[in-house]
Amino acid sequence: MSLGRNGQEEGNHLHSGHSARASETPSADECELSSSSCSSSESSRSHDTDWDAKGVEMMPKDADGTQFSARTFLLYAGSGWLMSLAYLDPGNLESDLQSGAYMRYSLLWVLLACTLVGLLLQVLAARLGVVTGRNLAQTCRLHYTNNVSKTLWVMTEVAIIGSDVQEVVGSAIAFNILFGWPMWVGTVVTGLDTFTFMLIHHLGTRPLELFIFVLILVMTGCFFTNWALEVPPAVDMLAGFVPQCPSYAVLQLVGTIGAVIMPHNLYLHSALVLDRGVDRRDHVHVAQANKYMLTDSATALALSFLVNAALLTSFGH
Repeated sequence: MSLGRNGQEEGNHLHSGHSARASETPSADECELSSSSCSSSESSRSHDTDWDAKGVEMMPKDADGTQFSARTFLLYAGSGWLMSLAYLDPGNLESDLQSGAYMRYSLLWVLLACTLVGLLLQVLAARLGVVTGRNLAQTCRLHYTNNVSKTLWVMTEVAIIGSDVQEVVGSAIAFNILFGWPMWVGTVVTGLDTFTFMLIHHLGTRPLELFIFVLILVMTGCFFTNWALEVPPAVDMLAGFVPQCPSYAVLQLVGTIGAVIMPHNLYLHSALVLDRGVDRRDHVHVAQANKYMLTDSATALALSFLVNAALLTSFGH
């Protein structure tokens, strides 16, 4: 299942699912009763969340002098993990398998470089959403001509279809190997499984993010268990981070770049961050949001790199 399908439309429907309100904070008059109670309530207010008129969860603003708050970070966390699933899709895993089998560890540096470039692009997409309040698709429609916007839309749809085809077929093959189901049955089951994610999304973005986070943890546990059963030599793995590319490895190198860096994922990420409400009139609040979004994305992509590297080195060994 490719989450990129929502990339062009996320700006219209990712503001769903929240109806509860955070607990009320003390009023300004109550704060004036004593300096100590005022300080206490201001600290409490900095960690309370609220909801705006569109049902978007408003993020708290850290108290002055706070460099990093784990509590605030957890409120921002989630969109990066949902985005990072695209870095662990069957296309990436197949690329890791082929690179390891044919080139052993020599393309580890390519995997690392692609992940770093991907992080840069994802952070830029996230900041676009945080700063402007619009996703990438809406921004393209606003600033480009109608013909250019439609061309970008068609190109993105084609990229999503190309990504989905291998995932649907791969799932059908997996069902055939595991249960002996015919390919057409596996294909239908995979298509119907998409509605499972849509149902979870209907419950809200937070449940979907938690579900994806659990799936990523399961994948991490499986691949690292396989890697730990017979650990490749550390010296050989480290040598793989030295840039090199023999002529016969060009195809695998290009395949790794194409598997890791997916433009349609930028549309998705720029829309996901809109579920975290920010006061865009407050530059400090916007800077705080960018900081925590960067941390969230970097953590998620770091784990995705380790999973991909574990699979590559396992087949290389």
